[in-house]
Amino acid sequence: MENDMVNIVALETSDGEIFRVRREIAMESKVIKNMAEFIDISHATVPVYVSTPILEKVIQYYDYHLRNSTQTSREIKEWDENFISVDISTLRDIIKVMLS
Repeated sequence: MENDMVNIVALETSDGEIFRVRREIAMESKVIKNMAEFIDISHATVPVYVSTPILEKVIQYYDYHLRNSTQTSREIKEWDENFISVDISTLRDIIKVMLS
């Protein structure tokens, strides 16, 4: 059980929602990966500074790509194209969490 908790990271959105996600998903974000260099993220709640809907989208994206790495590039491209069919403000916020 303790081993399972080490593999879970708590992420807190700007509106106070806490998500518990697998460490491998959280570490896909450069923002979170950079934070992990300075704090032990397995025992802290990591502030992400985006809204709940944005963090949900980011988690969905990373989860999909980690679970579906054996799909064809065409299938992944189609999923990605559908995923980014959002307004420009939402897309900007998603990219901010992924790449900052």
